[in-house]
This record gives sequence, structure tokens and C-alpha cells, in this order.
Amino acid sequence: MRRKIAPLGALAMVLLASAGAFVLAPGAGFADRTPDPERTPEPDEGSPPDLGASSVDPPEPEAANMTTFESAAAFTEYLWRGRSQPRVDFETRRAPEPERGGPATRTPTPMATGTPVEAATEAAGDGGGSGGVAPPDRYSGTNVQVEGVAEPDLVKTDGRRIYYSPRGERKDHHHHEERYEDTGTRVIDATPPGTAEVVGEIDHSGRMFLDGDRLVVIGERVWGYDVSNASAPELEWSKDVDSRVHSARMRNGSMYLVLAAPVEVDSPCPVEPMEGVSAACTDVYHPDRPVPVDVTYTVVSLDPADGSVGDELTMVGARGSTVYISRDGLYVTYTEQASRAEVRMDVLLGPARPLLDDWVVEHLREIRGYDLSERATAVEVDATVRRWLASLDEERREEVGEALREHHEEYVEEHRRNLTITHVVRVNATGGGVTAAEGANATGGSPDAPSLSLAGTGAVPGRPLNQFSVDEHGGSLRIATTVGERWGTESANDVYVLDASDLTVTGEVTGMGGTERIYSVRFVGDRGYVVTFRRIDPFHVLDLSNASNPRLEGELKLPGYSSYLHPLSGDRVLGIGKEDGEVKAVVFDVSDPADPGIEESRVLASEWSAISRSHHAFLLDRKHGVFFLPTGHGGMVLSAESLDTVYEVNVDRPQRALYIEDYLYVFGEDELAVVDETEWERVGTLDL
Repeated sequence: MRRKIAPLGALAMVLLASAGAFVLAPGAGFADRTPDPERTPEPDEGSPPDLGASSVDPPEPEAANMTTFESAAAFTEYLWRGRSQPRVDFETRRAPEPERGGPATRTPTPMATGTPVEAATEAAGDGGGSGGVAPPDRYSGTNVQVEGVAEPDLVKTDGRRIYYSPRGERKDHHHHEERYEDTGTRVIDATPPGTAEVVGEIDHSGRMFLDGDRLVVIGERVWGYDVSNASAPELEWSKDVDSRVHSARMRNGSMYLVLAAPVEVDSPCPVEPMEGVSAACTDVYHPDRPVPVDVTYTVVSLDPADGSVGDELTMVGARGSTVYISRDGLYVTYTEQASRAEVRMDVLLGPARPLLDDWVVEHLREIRGYDLSERATAVEVDATVRRWLASLDEERREEVGEALREHHEEYVEEHRRNLTITHVVRVNATGGGVTAAEGANATGGSPDAPSLSLAGTGAVPGRPLNQFSVDEHGGSLRIATTVGERWGTESANDVYVLDASDLTVTGEVTGMGGTERIYSVRFVGDRGYVVTFRRIDPFHVLDLSNASNPRLEGELKLPGYSSYLHPLSGDRVLGIGKEDGEVKAVVFDVSDPADPGIEESRVLASEWSAISRSHHAFLLDRKHGVFFLPTGHGGMVLSAESLDTVYEVNVDRPQRALYIEDYLYVFGEDELAVVDETEWERVGTLDL
């Protein structure tokens, strides 16, 4: 199957709102009865309900084209028109800590996908510098989403020096962010391995990239340091940031920031999210139909050596947008939802038409012909139906109310994959001095500045949980979404496969986890793993080797849920989540994808783990066959085979861990513990 997304037709797509059910009582109009997702009645323990089939094949979602504004006035008009469209609250889901590169925010962020890296070359251009002295043979990097693409984090090492940027006390909110006190960054000498001594300080804290002898700190500003002399780091450049750092990555020696800046309707441009970055109104991309706009997203390429801006590209968006950066492309999504008023209109003028008096039909058609806002349309439709209902006797009114409810439920069920649409925009980064393949092992250097360009758009039903619901592999883009959520109908979960070059849908797996929503996703090569949850945790295994015919191979039901999935081998996947409010670890056996099983399972006596907030908190040490699990009761070192406790590290609120040779370094908020992995004993403590 290979198709371009077809027009939506009668649904008259606008942006993200929920359609309520019809509630008709004497003298009443329409009321929103969309159930709270957290209070939706629980499903039976048995098989999920039959999702049913549509009697009419609903039109498929239409990919919006992207174009630039002709003038500042056109930008302002677009913003005003977009404000009349429906909106959605993106803050309804508890999700892992945002992948920001700066202060933590409340915006949902995903867990990891891709293949994790466990060597010094965790990602292109991240790590490697050691002041001219050869680093140890074995040290860990940050647990990243995509191999070869570095991510900023609170701790970095080159095997000799460790840079740790502990989070300070929360101080205020800004642009929907939680900001923290700047506590500075500690430079720790870890030579020989097993020792730890603070040898230097950096005035600023944040999430960091380490590129040879250059350290980039992303906080309330972006700072670039020369750390060739670790005891006396030198500030080489800095940039003001008048926005939120939504995402940051480094690949092939170039750093990419995705900056989210709030929009002022009366004066939207120039867009200046960072010092040295400015986009005129005529340089800002937008969908070719009005959508609600909360922010602009600016993709910026920077040279970590001097902070110079290579290129920039700006587009409108919303705070709930998802950003995914692979070795070959950058993707930004925005989610669009049908107008509640238009859905009601479709029901009334479609399946419910025989119930209505002729004058009601004519007036509704007249309303549809007006250029009204979402709210104004809803008011007019409501007033029209109120007048009509008032003319009916009580018995007829009750009959009509029941019939309208049934028509609405059937319509939403039939069209649920058209009511919420995720659009995908691909941005190409070309140049940079090396190819993606060459850059996989590249560190240091000053490549040519990459050029950023808009490469294409696509669309799929539903919305992704977070950026890790998106993955690029073998020329295909895979996206996992939940459909039907918040529309008063049964939700389901889909995986769509798109051609990464033109973003046409080539294949799909639909209908997983009826009445549930996605809690975690992991794409590993030609396999996909999706966890859905509401009461139990179905673990779905997908075969994605054929882009035109992806298949659901098997599923497994078990209590609790996994919010983070990590491949241990080709046949074993680790899940970290919760069961009955306590942290749970489970090892899935996927050697037979048609019949996945539970190899090991363990519920820990802790209600919290840092992994639930950030995949960067996870560390796997394959040599010693263990993984590190930070919990509210200290750091747990568990066997990757049996899930037995190998060692407990007594530190307050552990945040991160790394290894150098055979020593484990565990970072709490106020101290660093050093553990000998050959004897499993604590050999050092450093007060931070």
C-alpha cells in the first residue's frame, strides 16, 4: 500500500479540540459529555472490545502544505484566524522529564527509542576530549535516543574528567517552564579510575554537550567553554536565549537547537529567539490553513567551537509539538483536530438529517456558509437546535435526543481516525563537512555550517505520546499514535510507516489496545514494541521489516505498565514502569515474537524512579551484566539477567550514573558515590 493522504472532506479540519456528545433534555441544547480520560469506565479483564468497521470508508487525513507569510499583516491575520480554532490541553498526561537541554519544564517528553550506545563514542561530536592524554578503554556515554546523535544531559565524561551540573532549587516559572537556581557545574578528576576530586568549577549549570575540549552548557543562556585545562575552564562564547530550548542535539560536529518562542499576536515578528538569530515574517513557515499558534519553533545550527550560527529555519507551532532528530533528518509534528461544532454539524446534516425539520436543515446550511469562528458556529448551532427542541412535545424530544446521541457516537467511532491528525514536517540539514555515516565516529573539528531546508510534509491519524513515538530507519519513518482519545469513543493505538523522503504513508498497523492509550514505544531496527495501558499492560510486538506490510506479530498482557523500554539483546527487552503505585522492572522474552513472554519480573519497594522523568537516568553496563535504577530509596544496581539486587548505593535522591573502567559513579543531588564493580563495594564519596 502506498498512498498520499487524501482530503478530509466534510470534517472541515481545524486544530485540536474534543467533540462532546449530544445531551438533549427539555429546553436544553448541546453539552459536552466527553469523559475525563482518567475516569473512563474500566474495560473488562477479557479481550478488548471489537472496534467494529465503518459502513462508509471515511476520507483519510490530508497533509497540510507549508508556505511562508507574504507580510507581517498576513502573519497577524493568520494568528487571529487561528485563535478562533479549537485548542487542546497538552498537559493532561504525566510523562517523563522534558528533553530540553535547559531547565526542566512540564511539557510531556518521551522515553528513548533507537539503539542505545554504551561506549565513549556515544554520539558524533559528544565526548572524546582528554587534554591530550588517552582516555580509558571503557567508559559510558549518555543514554541517547538515536546512536550517533548526542543529547545534552546533567553529566558528561571523557573518561578522565567528569562534568556534573546538579539541579538547584526550583525558583519560578517562565514560558511554561520550571526554572531552577544556577548552582554551577563541577569539574571532577576521575584519574586514576575509582578516584574522584573536584578540580574546577564552572559558574553556570544546565544540560551539557561535550565535544573534545569544548563543553557547551545550555541553561538560561548558552555558554561555550574551553576545558582543555580542566582546573581552569575558559568561557569562549555565550548567547542570550529569549525563548525555551525545546530540544537540542549534536551530530557530525554541529549542534542543533530547537527554540520555542511565545507569539505576540499584534507584533509577531521579527522572531528573535536567540542572540544572533532573527526571522522576518516572510521567512516564517506555516500550514496552508489556519491553526492555533502558541509559539514559533526555530531550528538553529550552531558551531560549538565559537557559537556562530550556521543556518536557521522558523515555523509556527503549538506547545504540544513533538521534535525528533535522527542522523539523517529533523522532524517537527503538530496535531490538528476537527472542530467540535463542525462535527456536530456533520452529524445533524448527515446521518441525523431525517430527524430534523426542513427549516432546521436550511438554517444549519446557512450557518455553514458563514465564515464564523469555532465558538460562534457552536453558539449558532446550539441556538438553532434549542428552538427546534422547544417546538417538540416531551415524548418526541426524548426520542430525538436518544437518536442524536446514537448518531453522534456512531459518527465519531466511524471517523475517529480523522478527528485528530498529526502532521509531520521534515527539515533537512545538508552539509556540515561530513556525511551522517562518516560523522558516526567523528569528534571535534569545525565542519562547514549545515544548511537547513523544509523538505516535505505528511499526516497520520491520532497523536504521538512524545518524540520517542517517532523513529527513522531504513528509509522509513515510523510513528505510533493514539486515536479516538478525548472524543467520547473507544480509543485505539496505531503505528504508521511513512516513506521518509516524501512522507507518504506506505503501511499501517491499527487497532491495538482498544480503550487504552500508549504509555511507551521502542523501535529497534525492524521491530517495534508498543505498551498500551489502562488497567493492564498489553505489550505489543510488531514486525516492521516490510514498509508496505507492517504486522502485529504478538502481544502479552500483564499487570501494571512500562513507561520505558530498553533492548537488552535481540531477544530480550527491559521494561521499567509501575504496578500498584510501586516501581516495576520486567524482562520480556521476544525470541518468539508471535508469543512474547515474561522472563523476569520484579516490583520494588519504591514509589519513584528518575527513569520515569528522563531516559538519561538509565545506565546499562553490559560487561558486568547490570543496570542502574535510581529510586526514592537510593540507587539500585540490578542484574540484567535475573533482576536480583547486585548492590544498593546509599545516596540521597540519585539522579545519574556512569562507569569508567570497572568503577560506577553514582550522582546524588549533594554527593557522588564511587563503587568498585569487581568487588561491589563503595570505595569513595565526594561531597558536592
